[in-house]
Amino acid sequence: MADSRMVAAPIVEATLTDGTSIAVNDHVYLAPEHLGETYYIGRVMEFCGNSKRRGLQARIAWYNRPKDVISRKNHDPRLLVATMHSDLNPVSSIRGKCTVTHRHYIPAGQLEQYKLQDDHFYYHQLYDRYMQRVYDIVPCELVQNVPKDVQTALRERYQFIVVEQGKAADLTVARRTCCVCHDWCASATSVRCAACQKNYHMACLNPPLLRKPSKGFAWQCAFCSRKEVLETPQPAHPPEKSNHSPSSGGRRPTRNAARSTAQKPEAPLAHIASNGQKQPELKLRLQPNSVEKDRPEEPRMTNMWPFRYFGIHTDIHDILDIDDRIYPRARSRLGARYQADPIPELTNASSSNGEGPVNHQPSPPLKLQPPKLRTKRLEKRTRPRYRRRTEGSPSLGRAPSEEDVQEEGPIERGTDATITPLFTPSRLSDPVLDKYMEQAKALPTLPLPAYSGDLMDRALLCLEHCDYDVDAALEEMRTVDESDFVHLVEWSPEETEAFEGGIKTYGHDLYHVGRMVPSKKHADVVRYFYQWKKTERYEPVYSEWTKVYKPTKKFKRFGNRDSGDEPSVMQIDSESEVDSGEESDPTVIHASSHMRKSFQCANCQNTDSVIWRRLPTDIDRKRKYFRQVLCNECGEFWLKYGIMRKTSVERILQRGKTRGLKPNGDAKRRRPNDVAAAKIGFRKLKEDKRVVAVTYEPQPCAVCSNMEPFERLLTCHGCGMSVHGDCYGAHKSIKEAWNCDVCTNKKNPTASYSYECILCSESRQTPRQPLKKTSSYNWVHVLCATFIPEVKFVNVATLQPAEYIGAIHRTRWNEICYICKKQEGACVICGDCSKPVHVQCALKSDFIVAFEVQSAKAPRSNVITIRADLFHSNMPGGMMVPQVWCPNHDVSKYQLIQLSDRTKDSNVSCIRTYCSYYKQVESGTTPAMRRYRAVLASAGHPYSVAVYNPSSIQSASPPTPPPGGIPTARSSTLATMPPPKPATPPSSLGNSNRRLSTTTAAVKTEAQQPSCSECPAEYSPYWWEVDASSNKKLCHRCYWRHKHDNSDMKVFCPTN
Repeated sequence: MADSRMVAAPIVEATLTDGTSIAVNDHVYLAPEHLGETYYIGRVMEFCGNSKRRGLQARIAWYNRPKDVISRKNHDPRLLVATMHSDLNPVSSIRGKCTVTHRHYIPAGQLEQYKLQDDHFYYHQLYDRYMQRVYDIVPCELVQNVPKDVQTALRERYQFIVVEQGKAADLTVARRTCCVCHDWCASATSVRCAACQKNYHMACLNPPLLRKPSKGFAWQCAFCSRKEVLETPQPAHPPEKSNHSPSSGGRRPTRNAARSTAQKPEAPLAHIASNGQKQPELKLRLQPNSVEKDRPEEPRMTNMWPFRYFGIHTDIHDILDIDDRIYPRARSRLGARYQADPIPELTNASSSNGEGPVNHQPSPPLKLQPPKLRTKRLEKRTRPRYRRRTEGSPSLGRAPSEEDVQEEGPIERGTDATITPLFTPSRLSDPVLDKYMEQAKALPTLPLPAYSGDLMDRALLCLEHCDYDVDAALEEMRTVDESDFVHLVEWSPEETEAFEGGIKTYGHDLYHVGRMVPSKKHADVVRYFYQWKKTERYEPVYSEWTKVYKPTKKFKRFGNRDSGDEPSVMQIDSESEVDSGEESDPTVIHASSHMRKSFQCANCQNTDSVIWRRLPTDIDRKRKYFRQVLCNECGEFWLKYGIMRKTSVERILQRGKTRGLKPNGDAKRRRPNDVAAAKIGFRKLKEDKRVVAVTYEPQPCAVCSNMEPFERLLTCHGCGMSVHGDCYGAHKSIKEAWNCDVCTNKKNPTASYSYECILCSESRQTPRQPLKKTSSYNWVHVLCATFIPEVKFVNVATLQPAEYIGAIHRTRWNEICYICKKQEGACVICGDCSKPVHVQCALKSDFIVAFEVQSAKAPRSNVITIRADLFHSNMPGGMMVPQVWCPNHDVSKYQLIQLSDRTKDSNVSCIRTYCSYYKQVESGTTPAMRRYRAVLASAGHPYSVAVYNPSSIQSASPPTPPPGGIPTARSSTLATMPPPKPATPPSSLGNSNRRLSTTTAAVKTEAQQPSCSECPAEYSPYWWEVDASSNKKLCHRCYWRHKHDNSDMKVFCPTN
């Protein structure tokens, strides 16, 4: 027995799925119910359970955002409005903790610093949703102008009081006491002297003051009036006597009276001086020295609320009653005071017109003739009313008696006269009632099935009509036919299909469902719905709506327990919904990993986010494909504060420029006013302090891993990656608003959205990667493309686009990287042990990645070398070979050029120097020609033949590549060596690429420019020789024209 009487201890703390601990009185975020809404904010009042819902529940006291309850706009995202309304919510819907503080407890002058803190909000007003009114909230320690016992009760029981707007100043001033009775002065029953600022009860004055002075007038006490008279200079002639007393109010204050101050009165008025000293007023935002401003550790609560209404509709002594209502209130408009009574004269006149029972009592003559329209209304409202009877009633057809006729006048709403009694349970015993229902169901002439609920209701109504006489009720049931059930309608298959389609689209919103079936009345739709939801069609139809709008809702299963059958019907009632206990966030996008790769935040342009969220304007729950999304940081920021995260000025300006363009790139036509408005908006955007430019601290170069030279270091304005201009191939000379190629492509897409290198296994999730575009619109790392000899650059000044990716040696693709154990991308080998590794993996694993200067001794005469002392004083000249070594190898015997080394004379990066000598594509080639040559190389032809001399390829079938592994760096460099060209002085490398272009142009001019022998074409992707003995050539177009005509011309061979 003792255990059964034990009461479980209340739950004061709960833990979320992410480990966050939530306690009572903590302020929390809650998931929004609808898309496009921000997080709900509230205070945890208590934890409890609910039999209709699964999981732990929390009672939340809501805070509203001003834009949701106040019509005027408010641009402060940290301002809230308190309420005195609460609801039960599952703990699983809580999304985190926040801090909500009254403005009084924020130190003066520190509000802006407080708002800069994350998850911090403040409030100073309360909104009541029933009266739709905003009230001011005043801390109880500021309340002064109340009786002492009331002040003590307020400070002991409540933290804040709620008053009407503008009424707080009267409560926060010093306590006003009457100078006569020394009691507290209420504002409504007291007056203040305009001269000495002393307070008096109107009843304490002699004679008493009947009413307060009108607006615009002031009142003056007798002492000040007498003093004013004595100080006024006497005129030459005696003044006329006045019948008014000095203490009678209503006098305008003179200028001398307004300037006068309170002084010691004479002996008869000594009691006024003792308590009439002027005291300084206390403002709401000013803090007196005697009040502690620190917020108390435990807020004072009454019924779990820290607020108490103390406005104009509260009796001052109601505070002493702890059970008094604490919620805001207003004057009631119910009762006889606010109800209109019918005029007896008009009622008698209208009832004597002959349509109702004639009143034989003589009526007094009318003094005022009412309008005809009013008389007709009274005629309709005052006709005699009869009791409601049905056709089966025994008294149907007889003349109404005096008992049936009610009193004249309108029927009062909410009384028994407006309802129809159906059944009184206490009139018959259960056995008699069960026997009657069985007999009624067994009648042979029933128009409805025996199990019909409408038939049972009709049987009970017959009992009520027959005064619970069972035999008479059965006789009445025998006369029931189909005309008594006119409210029952038949539903065709087409109407049922349209009804179920409305349920799939609108759920339980029967108004919109009814519009899908225009042939039925709304009452018929409601009746049919409550019958249809008990069938087996409810679950498969309604689940189509719940999958989209309530994915966590589960259906109740009902079955016959006695028969042991499995439950087959799944239902959710609006009054007993089952909650799974897991609240899903509707703003989170559940997309495939492939779709996530193409996501880019519409606000910060970020592409790396674990969670992606919808835009606030995206409220379509059925959407499966998303063009614009937000990253988790931007999405949560909007959900918390209702505004977007601040981005750089350049991004905002760029976004504004692109909005004025059509999809085809043409600018919209703007009127002059629009242009002027755009200029003004641009100027305001520059002056807007809320837009803060995102700045990043310079970091070591992402290519050479060195900070020097600092003057050439560029930092991307979009992602923060730092690179040297000559290491990365940046052709911009300014540092302000510089963007890397990846960030530029995000704004103006010209290449793939998948920002990952195709030559290594580096994940695209790694931020700030120095990537360059390829000719196939993919991406490669600068060093990956540089250290694979087969890859060339179309423009060595910008290191893009990278060409001949398809010409890379086949064995580089087939090897497995020794570091990452993946067969992805192309590998290079260690210069000593020949271990295959990716270039990027080698850099991350502290491998030695550098250029080796080797001897130029080779059977070929076109070996390109660098001069001695180009990088170091004691370094000999030779051929630059990109090499990779394992960390444990001794490389002291090699002549190495580190990635951070630069030329002595022009301070040019070694990467730029190497690319200028060895990575330039052959001049005079087109993209189509380079693609064709890459195909020849990938088919097995030697690189030097396929790329530099494709005309020598005569065989239709390519040769089989020789067996073996990845070639060495030296052999690959020699095989991919470009044709001989004049050596470029190293000093020219520090300038622009103009000299290199001039040199290649001179070589191109010296070569003979081919031309077609049949047409005047001078340029063609391919040139075809007509005969080996002649110099005649055909362009690509003429060649295919001859092939189409089946000409007898010899087999042509392609040439470069």
